[in-house]
Amino acid sequence: MLVRHKFGAIAPVVALVVGALSASPADAALFIVGTTADSGTIQTPGPGDPKNIRSDAPAQTSSYSATDRAFDQSARASSSSSAQAQVGAVHAFSTGSAEAFAPGCCTSASGTSSAYAEYNDTFLLRSNAFADGTVATITADILVNGSAGGVYSGDFWSGSVFWRATTALNGQSYVDAYSSQGNATNGFITSGSAFGLRTVTFDVVFGQAANVILRVETIASASAGGFGPNSAVFTSDLGHTVSWQGISKLVVAGQEITDYTAVSPDTGFDFVRGFEAQAAVPEPASWALMILGFGLMGHTVRARRQRPASAS
Repeated sequence: MLVRHKFGAIAPVVALVVGALSASPADAALFIVGTTADSGTIQTPGPGDPKNIRSDAPAQTSSYSATDRAFDQSARASSSSSAQAQVGAVHAFSTGSAEAFAPGCCTSASGTSSAYAEYNDTFLLRSNAFADGTVATITADILVNGSAGGVYSGDFWSGSVFWRATTALNGQSYVDAYSSQGNATNGFITSGSAFGLRTVTFDVVFGQAANVILRVETIASASAGGFGPNSAVFTSDLGHTVSWQGISKLVVAGQEITDYTAVSPDTGFDFVRGFEAQAAVPEPASWALMILGFGLMGHTVRARRQRPASAS
């Protein structure tokens, strides 16, 4: 389900939705993440663990909550979520888990979590062949990559997953969304998009700041109870990435143009090359492994050089 519409006109897919996030050109180069996690049983409601971060640098946060039925340990629930916003990509993960072990009625447990992440940046479209103010149309690739579903057992369980990915540029937006909810009695009702690469088009103006927003939201919930052992774990995972993969085409007055640039003045992100191209630069953890490797190589070389002296 790929829908193009004016930004802000997104209809909720399920009753439980993440709160709306606002962004404008003045919010360029901002990173917004938020998570909630809540777990409880019929006896003991969980405390939840809400978190929210708004920053002008890449940001991430996570939440976790777990609880057991207090007096006989016959039910337990847990939930967790995480969100990350970085230059060119956003990530979100939600999971809910519930188990009920009592042989009779009516112990129950439930867990639910949500996460959202937003990357808000701008770029300037430039070309030596066209003056500022010239209107152009860009074609960009957006990767929506992840998984959503659940595992369950018994006769009394239910669960749901939901995710939504939004790409917006100067008020023009594309939305992908997916939802699935069901129980042991009635099965599942599922609707929405599949994961994969999206091709989207936007109108831009040379020399004018183009405001780009990448946003992702995830929700997952699970419940279990009734007679006999029942369990359910449902996960909505866009932690793989929702990312800007680059500009594949630029057209001016019906003619395709190849000599142009589209770079963020705030973050330096190259919107022509995209996230995967720039992610090829080693991450800090990769640099640490490389340095460690070089250190081990140096140690080996020194050891070999010292062996003849030791033998003599």
